[in-house]
Amino acid sequence: MIDLTNSGVPLDIEHREISQFEFNHWVVQDPDKLGSYLSAQPKDSNLVNADLALLRFKFTFSQTETAVGVSWNHTLGDAMVLQRFMNLVSQSYQGLAPSYPPPTFQKHWFPVPSAQSCQETLPLMPHFRETYHFSELGSMYAKVNNSIVRVNKRIERDQIEALRGRLRQNFSKLSTQDCITAYIVTVFNRSVDSPIVNVTNVASYREVSASLADPHVAGNAIYMIPSGPINPSECRNIEKIAKTLRNSIVSCRTTVFIENWMAVASDLMLAAANANKSHFFSYPPDNMSVNSNLSRVQAVDLEQWRRANQQYHLDWTGVLSTLDFPPPYYFSHLAHQTAI
Repeated sequence: MIDLTNSGVPLDIEHREISQFEFNHWVVQDPDKLGSYLSAQPKDSNLVNADLALLRFKFTFSQTETAVGVSWNHTLGDAMVLQRFMNLVSQSYQGLAPSYPPPTFQKHWFPVPSAQSCQETLPLMPHFRETYHFSELGSMYAKVNNSIVRVNKRIERDQIEALRGRLRQNFSKLSTQDCITAYIVTVFNRSVDSPIVNVTNVASYREVSASLADPHVAGNAIYMIPSGPINPSECRNIEKIAKTLRNSIVSCRTTVFIENWMAVASDLMLAAANANKSHFFSYPPDNMSVNSNLSRVQAVDLEQWRRANQQYHLDWTGVLSTLDFPPPYYFSHLAHQTAI
C-alpha cells in the first residue's frame, strides 16, 4: 500500500562548470556514472513502512544542457509506467499533449487462494521461499552481490534480425526476446560447469485480459513465468531453448494461470509484510532470471525525443535485463528504478 500524503517531491539542484555532459551513445549507462545525476536517498533510511518519498528529482545544469534525474521506486509502477511518466516529462518540456490517456488506479482484486492452488503454484515460485526481517535483507543481498559482476553486452540490430530469421524458419512464433534469451543461455552453458536448465521470465499481463488489468493501470502488472526444465542434453541447443521459452509463455498467458499465480503471490507478500518481513529473491545455480523490458521500453518514442534534441539514459540494475533500442538515439533525461 502507498500512503498518499500530499507531500512535496524532493528536488535537488546542482550547477556544474562544464560545457556539456559526457555520456556515451548507449541508452543503458554505468550506474556509477549516472549516480551523481540522481537525487541521493538519505543514509540509513528505509522506504518500507516509512514516510520517505518514492519519487525524487535532481536537476543538473551545465553551461549548455540540463539533465533531469528521476529516481523512481518500483512500488510506484513497472517499466511501462516509468516509460510513460518519462514520456510525459519530455512532452511537457516541449509543450505537447500527452501521448497516453491518464492512468487508472483501479486494480483487480485477486481472491484468497485455496489450499490446492497454493500447493500447485508454490513450486513455480522459488523467489518466494525465504523471508527475512528488513534489518537482515541488506546484509543478505550484500553477501550475494559480492559474487556478482555486471556485464553489458551490446548486440547489433542486424545480428538480432539474422538470429531471429534463422530460428523462425522452423517455429515462426518466436519473438525477438525469445531468441536473445536463448542465445544468452547457450553462452552461459558453454562456459559454466553447472548448466542453466530453467529460465524465469518477468512478464506483463496488462493486455492479457481486461478483467485482470487495465492496460493503463498504474502499478506493477507483472508476474513471473517459469520455462520448465530444459533437457541437459539440449542446454546448448539455441533453437530448442527458444521454443521452450515461447511455449512456456504461451501456456502461462491464460486468465486461470495468472489469476492463480497472482492470488498466491499476493497472499504470500501480504503475510510477509504483516510480519514486517520481505522475500529474499534468490535462485538456485541452474536457474536464470530474465527481467525483460524489450517490448515495453522499446515503446519510448525515440524519434520524438531526438527531434526535441533530448537524450535518454537508463541505469538498469538487478537480474539479467535485456533492452532493445534502435540506434543511434540517446537522451539526457536520466531514469533510475529501484526495488524495495
